[in-house]
Amino acid sequence: MRFLPLLPLLASLAACVTGPSDGPGPDDGAPITSFAIVQGGITDASFLAAWVAPQGTAWVGGTAGTVLRYDGLRWQQEAFPTDVDIVTGLAGLTDGATLYATAGSVIFERRDAGWVPAVEVQGSLLLDAWALDDDHVYVVGNAGAIVRRLPSGAWELMPTEGSAEIWGIWGRSPDDLVAIGQSGVVLEWDGSGTWRAIPPPTTAGLFGVSGDATGQVIAVGTGGTVIRRAPGGGWSTIAVPTTRNLFAVWSTGAGQFLIAGDGGTLLEGDGTSFGAVAVPAGRENLRAIAGRAGEQLVAGWFGTLLDERAGFTPTLSGARLYGIHVPEVGAPLAVGAGGLGYERVGGSWRPVGLPAPATLYGVAGPSASRRLAVGDSGTILRLEAGQWQPEASPYPGLLRSVWWDGGTRAVIVGAEGVALSGQGGGWQSVPTGTTRFLRHVWGTTFTDLWAVGDSGTVLRFDGAAWRQVATPAPPDRTLRGVWGRSANDLWVVGDGGVVLRFVDGRWTRVSGLLNDLRAVRGVAGGVFVFGELGGIWRYTGSAWEPQPLSFPGFLLAVDGGGTRGFVAVGELGTIVEGR
Repeated sequence: MRFLPLLPLLASLAACVTGPSDGPGPDDGAPITSFAIVQGGITDASFLAAWVAPQGTAWVGGTAGTVLRYDGLRWQQEAFPTDVDIVTGLAGLTDGATLYATAGSVIFERRDAGWVPAVEVQGSLLLDAWALDDDHVYVVGNAGAIVRRLPSGAWELMPTEGSAEIWGIWGRSPDDLVAIGQSGVVLEWDGSGTWRAIPPPTTAGLFGVSGDATGQVIAVGTGGTVIRRAPGGGWSTIAVPTTRNLFAVWSTGAGQFLIAGDGGTLLEGDGTSFGAVAVPAGRENLRAIAGRAGEQLVAGWFGTLLDERAGFTPTLSGARLYGIHVPEVGAPLAVGAGGLGYERVGGSWRPVGLPAPATLYGVAGPSASRRLAVGDSGTILRLEAGQWQPEASPYPGLLRSVWWDGGTRAVIVGAEGVALSGQGGGWQSVPTGTTRFLRHVWGTTFTDLWAVGDSGTVLRFDGAAWRQVATPAPPDRTLRGVWGRSANDLWVVGDGGVVLRFVDGRWTRVSGLLNDLRAVRGVAGGVFVFGELGGIWRYTGSAWEPQPLSFPGFLLAVDGGGTRGFVAVGELGTIVEGR
C-alpha cells in the first residue's frame, strides 16, 4: 500500500529568508544574548510504510532506512542496517514485537528489538509487506513477485500470471487474497495454485488495497482512481471528490474506509461513497495508514504523521520551514513545505491551517492580521481581517520571497529572474534583466529595494525598474539573504561563507566564515548570520563569534529583533528563538 521508492521524495531545495515583516525599517532594540531550539522534528525522512500492533505500539518506515517506533509516550528511532536506502513495507505479528520490513530485495525481521536480514528475493524490488495473521505474511514487488512466509518460517515465491509490478496486497483468508499494481493489474488468489489476473475496470496504476468485514475490497491509485469489488464479486469504479494520486486505503470495520494521497488528501467512506476529511494543517503527500477505529495513524512525506485521535493534526513533521514573520504585536507565523504553518500562541508553537496548494517560501506583512505569503506554482496568499485569500499570479513558477510596505505596494521575486509588483490593482511582472533565480528581496521603501540570487546576482529597484549592481561576490556563488540597517548600510550573505557589506556606496567583502549562509539580521549589539549545521554567528566588528546551538540541519530564515527577539526556522521543522 505504498508508492514506488523511485520517486524524488526529497528534492533538496535551497532556501531564503523572508521579506521584512515589520514595515520598511529595521529594529535595533535590545541585544540578543542567547538562542534556544523551541521546536524540532525527529527526522525529515519521508514515510512510506506504517504498522500498528494490537497493543497500540506503532512503527513507521521510509527513506534513508528510517524506522521509528511509538511506545505510547514518544517516538524513537530504531537502528536499521545502514546500507538500506528506503523501507517500503511493514507488517507485524500479534505479539506486537515481531515485524517484517521490505527494503530493496531484502526482507528484514525484527528480533529482540533489533532488525536483521531474513531473506533476499533475488532480482526483485520489494514494495510492500502485509500480514493476514501470524502464520500468513506476504511481500510483493516488481516482476510480479509475491512471496509468502510459511508457518515453518521459510519464505516461498508464489506462482502468478503476468510480470507486472505489484504494489499492494490484502486478503480476508489464506484462500481469498487480492494483489494490485501497475497499469490497473488486479490478481486474485483462491488457494487453487496460481494468482489469476482479473480484468480490471481501469488502466491506472493501483497502489493500495484493503477490505472490510462485509466482503467489500477497495483499491486506490493514480488520478483519484478508486475501484471496488462487491461482496458477491465483480470490480467497478467509484467516483471520489479528488483527482489527486491516492496511495493507501485502510479499513477498520464494516463500511469503514480511509484513503490517503497526495497534497494531504484524506477521504472517508463506506466503500460506495467517499467524502473529504479536513486536515487542519499542511498538505504533505500521504503514503501509509494503519491502526484501529478512532486511532488510525497516517504517515507521509518529510516526517509527517497524522493521528486520528488528534483530529489528524500533523505531528512529528520534519518538513522544512522556509519563511518566518514576527510582527510587532500578535502571533509569529512560520511557513514551509506542503503549506505547513506554525503560529506561536501563548508561548507555544502549534500547527495552523493555511489554504496553500503548494510549498510556501516567504511571508511578510505589517501585522499578525495582514500578511502576504508566496510559494511554489505561483502561489500568492493574502491575509486580511483573519481570512486568507488566494490571488492571481502572472507567473506560474516558484515565488521565493516577498516584501510589503503594509500599504498597497508589494514586491515578490522568484525563479527565472521573475519580479512581480503589486500596487493595489493586482500583480504585474517587472523586467529584471536576468533569468537567474532571485532568492530574497528586502528594502526600506518601495522605491529602494534590493534582491539577491544565483551566480552572485544583486539587483536594486527604484520603484519603476531593476538594475544590476556590481559587487565583490564570486560569480559562482549563490546569494541567499539581504538585510540592512538603512539604505546605506546593507548586508548580503550566501554560499561558501560569502558576506558582503555595503556602506555609503561602497561594497566590501567580510571574511572569516566558510559555512553556507542563508539569512542575515541585525539588532543592537551586532549582526547575526544563519546557515548550515544550525550555525548562528555574531559579527563583533572584527570577527565572527559562534553562538552555542546544537542542530544538524540548515537554518533558512530569520525575522524579528529588539523586544520581539529573533525567530529563525529551518530544516526538520526547527524553530529557534533568540532573546
